[in-house]
Formats: sequence, C-alpha cells, structure tokens
Amino acid sequence: RYTLPINKIPIFSWINTNINYDASYDWRASSLSAESFGNTIQNTNSIKINTQISLSSLYNKVPLLKKLLSTNTNKKRPSNNRTKEDDSSQKEKDEKEKDEKENNLELLKSLIRPIFAVKNFSISYTETNGTFLPGFLPQTGMLGMDNSFSSSQAPTLGFVLGSQADIRDLAASRGWLTTDPTMSNLFSRTNTVNLNLRSTIEPLPRFKIMLTASRRYALNESEYFRNEPDENGNPNWQSISPTRTGNFNISFVAIKTSFINDGVDNSSQLFNNFVNYRFDIAQRLGVEDGLFSNSQSYPNGYGPNSQEVLIPAFLAAYSGTNPDKQSLNNFPSIPLPNWNINYDGLIKIKWFKERFKNISMTHSYRSTYSIGSFISNLNFGEPDFIFDSNGNYLPEYQIDQVAITEQFAPFLKFDMTMKNSVTARIEYKKDRSISLSLANSQVTEVKGNEYVAGLGYRIQDIRLLFNAGFDDQNIKSDLDLRADFSLRKNKTIIRKIEELSNQPTSGQILLTLKFSADYVIGNKLNIKLFYDQVITDYVVSSSFPTSNTNVGLSIRYNLN
Repeated sequence: RYTLPINKIPIFSWINTNINYDASYDWRASSLSAESFGNTIQNTNSIKINTQISLSSLYNKVPLLKKLLSTNTNKKRPSNNRTKEDDSSQKEKDEKEKDEKENNLELLKSLIRPIFAVKNFSISYTETNGTFLPGFLPQTGMLGMDNSFSSSQAPTLGFVLGSQADIRDLAASRGWLTTDPTMSNLFSRTNTVNLNLRSTIEPLPRFKIMLTASRRYALNESEYFRNEPDENGNPNWQSISPTRTGNFNISFVAIKTSFINDGVDNSSQLFNNFVNYRFDIAQRLGVEDGLFSNSQSYPNGYGPNSQEVLIPAFLAAYSGTNPDKQSLNNFPSIPLPNWNINYDGLIKIKWFKERFKNISMTHSYRSTYSIGSFISNLNFGEPDFIFDSNGNYLPEYQIDQVAITEQFAPFLKFDMTMKNSVTARIEYKKDRSISLSLANSQVTEVKGNEYVAGLGYRIQDIRLLFNAGFDDQNIKSDLDLRADFSLRKNKTIIRKIEELSNQPTSGQILLTLKFSADYVIGNKLNIKLFYDQVITDYVVSSSFPTSNTNVGLSIRYNLN
C-alpha cells in the first residue's frame, strides 16, 4: 500500500490518495491418475485506488470563505462601557448599525453557500484480474517457481507476482506445458472493474445531499489451449473455442418516467414509445454504417427485433430520452448520479421547536441499468456469418436480458420525536423493475407502491407487579409502545412486443398491522407483547384473499 505524498504539499493538503496492490499465486499438483495432464497454476492481482478530496479544507484556506461558510451563529454581546449619562439615541444608533451589518453578513452567507456547496468528493477504483493455466508440468519451489535461480524460472517471477501477461507461448516453447492432446481443461482469464463515486453537497445548513454513482464490468475469457500435433507428430499449439462471458451494471436515472401511470386496460405509453423508437434507432444505426436510408422501412441488418436496435430503444423509452439523442452503446461508460437528501432544519423554526425534539425529512433515489449476462458470438467477424437467422447483423456479444431497476426508498419520509415522548413516522416508497428479454421479445414490468405510518410512545417508570426473581421489590422501568401500519401494492405485467399485448400475471395488495409493547428490566429480562396481522388480496382472480395473524407474549432472559 502506498500513499501519494501529494497532501504533504501545503496547497494540496486537501487531497488524499492511496494505492493498494495485492497479488496471489497458487500451484496445484495434478491427480495421480492423470499426471500427463500436468499441474495447474493460477494467479490474481488487485489494484485499488482511493482518492478523497475535501473541498471544505480547501475553502477554509481562504479566511473570507472560512468566515462566510462557517455555521457558527453565536453572537457576542457587545460590552457596555457607557455611563448613565450616555445619550440613548447614540446607543440606538450603534445597535441599528450592528444589526444592519449582521443582516448584510447573513445575506452574503446565503448567497455564497450554494456556490461552495460541494463539501467533499471521493473516487474509488478497483480492478481485479486473474489467470488460470492448466497443463503446467514444472514443480513448485522457492518463491513458487521451479529452478528459481536458473534462467527458466517457470512460470516467471512476473506471473508469481500477479502479472497478467500471456505466458502461454513462452511456456509452450520452453516445454512447460503438457503435449497430451486429450487435455480438456480450460485456460481462463478474468477481469473485473469497479468504479464508485461519492460526493456530499450542503447548500444550506442542515440540508445535505449525498450523490453516488457506480459502474461495474466483469469479463471472463476461456478457451481450450492444447497441442494438436501435425502430420509428423510435432507440437502444434491451438486456441480452440474462445469464449467471453460477463455481466454489467451501472447507476442510471429514469426519474422522468417514474410517475407515468398505466391505462385502465393496462396499456403503457412507455411501452408504446419503446415499440415506436425502434425505427428511429434503426435509422440511426443504418446511417452510421453508411447503409442506404429508406424512411419507410428498416435498414438492412437492423430489423425491429435486432439486439442493437431493441436495447437503445428500450433505454430511451423508459428513461424519457429522445431517441435521436440516445447513446447506441449498450455498455455506457459514464455512470449517472443517484442521491439521498436529508433535511432536519425545520427544528429551527419556532413553531416546530416548541413542539418537537427533532424532526427530519428524507428523500432517496436509486436506479441501475444492468445486463444480467452476455456471451460472445463464436461466428462474429466471420465472412460467412454476417447475419443471424432473422437477417440482422450478428452482434459481438449475445445478450439475453437487460433491466432497469428503480427505487424511491423512500420517496418522502418524515421522522418526528415530540416533546411528550411520542414518536411518529410517515413514509411513502415507490419502486419498479423493467426487464427486456431478448430471447422471447417481451418486457416484464414489476411496479410497487408502499405507504407506511408508525407511532410510538414511551411510558416512563412503570412499576412491575411482581419481583421477577429480583431482590428489589420496587422495580421500575420504561414501557415502549409501538404501532406500525403499511399498505403495499405491487403488480406484474408482461408486454409482448410482437403481439402488442399487455397481460397482468401477478400482483397483490398487502396490508400489514403491527403492535408491540416492550418492557425491559435491567440488562437481563425483556418482556414483549405483540400483535401482527398481514392481509393479502391478489390482483389475479384465480388467487384468494388471505389473512395471517400472529399474537403472543415473548420473554427473553439474558444469562450473561
């Protein structure tokens, strides 16, 4: 691990960067029944780069900004050195001038704070790589290498230290690999890249916005690398059936379409847009490839069911993006920010301050675009396999499904603690998941809405009616009462692209009621009375409403 000394330079003391490198090497002996297949070796490396940028520290280096951005509101009362004979009008004049200066300062602060609202920013980058090589004949020795002090040094010092340089040609030329043509173990390499961004913004006191963004890309390459002897029996190393698989996800923003409701017949404006956007995307792809453009038909190779057409059209429709501006890259490079907003400044208002101990508001938004899995097309790039069976260009990667998930968790939440020991919580949550299946040309939408309300009250110094085994006959403790209510509605609709149909397949309305009374005696005994009820009503007529009730008393005793 290495810390860049950039923060040792006074002007850059607000930047901290750490670099961490880890490596591993593994040698495994072959089975005694298959020694001709050789041993297996494997290495991994991990590179982590973390950068913390404290912009608050940068602002504080400027004295004027430090004063203007300070949240300290303590006001020093001016010392009164005047005698009783001082003119009262002069005193009023001084106080007026002082108030005017303070008002001007507060006005300037309110103008400056939004400009310098970004308090910190952090970047975390992690890359993990690995290589698995079967059929390795040399044994292991000092530092994991065979003949460590000779010129051969199998499998090289770099490989032992995590290098991802391809050593297959070197190993084959030096006789490190088995020449058994029946060896069927796969050579593989893995690569995973994670990028996480985070920033805190505080435009007003007690008003904080946390921005996050992330991107993850994982790729696994595998192939058979073995000897296929020529006519004379000489070694001839071949790479057979190279395959690449992986998955991908990135933070996304689809809030523009979050509150567009379906029709009474379950029809969807967004789905209709998706179907129509296919033609616009296909035209753009055709123009980029220099194909003949016909405004009445799809370009050759980019039909309505082409993977390269469907995915950008899907993203454009459900993110609310103009199809003419939608990126045609199925693996976006730049993650979009999600956010969490918290505000607890209402307690500074007199009306709230007189009635509450604290009150806070929360809003959160998270969304991702993901590719569950993809696999390379073995025939991609071959002159005889330009088109697939549907007449569309054969893509480099075959993608089975892409999805957009979105959560307002919560969309809006109020947490309140009143001065009479009553706590209250009101919350509204919303989520949806839209997946596009390219295997059967359909969109599956799962939408949910949830309303939550909670109420709590603490009754202090309740006397226990029995001694519960304690010597003290006058046992008092607090009784915590809690009641929670939630109503959740979710619905699943399958929309078929070819048939243009909208079929609800599942969905339910969940009503949850919970009540509990907790009584804790010291650190040993906890007595709880509870009542839980869940009522379920299904959207599909073939299912019947259900109700589950759980009532009881629990006693927990701590033996420690």
